Amino acid sequence: MTLLREQKRLLRQRYNLRRKAMPHETWQHLSQAIFKALTEAPCFITAPRLLLYLSSKDNEVDTHAILNAALSAGKEVFVPLTQSDPPRLIWSRLRHTDTLHRNTFGILEPAPGTAELVPTPAEGLCVTPGLAFTRNGARLGYGGGYYDRFLEHFRGVSVGLAFELQLAASLPQSPHDQGVNHVLTEKQWYPAAPEC
Repeated sequence: MTLLREQKRLLRQRYNLRRKAMPHETWQHLSQAIFKALTEAPCFITAPRLLLYLSSKDNEVDTHAILNAALSAGKEVFVPLTQSDPPRLIWSRLRHTDTLHRNTFGILEPAPGTAELVPTPAEGLCVTPGLAFTRNGARLGYGGGYYDRFLEHFRGVSVGLAFELQLAASLPQSPHDQGVNHVLTEKQWYPAAPEC
């Protein structure tokens, strides 16, 4: 294993444990603060299209309220599905939440036979998951490279949702790693100005 790969593995472990240790009430409160800040931001209000991961891992920022707000506002909402050969994200339009189920990784996605697959969106607002971020948008994902491959060609606005405890001064980066335009925590947007 290369040194860079080992550094990332250890950091993933550390930030995952930090997030998992958060009490449920704290997680709810901080997720609500992030929801409020995102849904009041100009980039959310004006975006006709939202690309949104569905939170399901240990204490990820809750995105279900964001999903419901976007659907209620009449936005086009797209959720990712993972494809393994070749490894990439494919996108499904989501019109309501009735068809969601947990896949083999425990991730919510449209149930088989209900996915409304669409060409890979190149624009919109993409809410991006991660285990850790820097204040300037560097991202440490879960290790599969799915979002790195997607973000490489995405031309819209990408926002990483994280709790302050997931912020790092720096993160080791590989040439293929892709960051986000903004990071939003329960305290503020990074970079602080301008917000998206």
